[in-house]
Order: sequence, then C-alpha cells, then structure tokens
Amino acid sequence: MDELKEILVRADKPFKLSENDAKRIVNAVDDMAKIVQTQSKFSVCRDEKDNCVLECAVDGKAQWIITGDMHLLKLKSFQGIPIVRKSDL
Repeated sequence: MDELKEILVRADKPFKLSENDAKRIVNAVDDMAKIVQTQSKFSVCRDEKDNCVLECAVDGKAQWIITGDMHLLKLKSFQGIPIVRKSDL
C-alpha cells in the first residue's frame, strides 16, 4: 500500500495526485483487498517487488495480474496466470 501511494503522488507518473487523494485511494483499495500470506518464493524479476507480486498472485490463486509494470508485462503469464494491462481486458 505504501508503494501504491508513492506511485500515485509521483510527479513523473501519469497520476500526480495530491497526498489526500492518494490516501483516499489507498484506503479504498485496502478496504477491498484480500491479504495474502505468501509461502512461495520466486526470483524471476530483477526488481524484488515484482517477485512479491508473483508470489501473492500464485498463493492468492489470482485469476489475473493487471499491471502497468513493464517487467511483469514482459512475462505475459506466470504459472498459468495471465499478466495484462487494464486496457487489454
């Protein structure tokens, strides 16, 4: 959730939201999110945060990974889980 908030307020990202708007979005996502305690450990991506996304998706039995992260998108799928952009749906 901290990373989401950082991305939402960063000037070099397309969102550029105020701290308050970003906080409201993070709170809304947090209210809807399913917390997944991961058991899996993958070392597929250079960025360790990207590996965490894969671990959560596998252990949480996700149907999709929807992202704008180019490192994840390059995989196209992981262990049968499609990795797509929102615009691909």
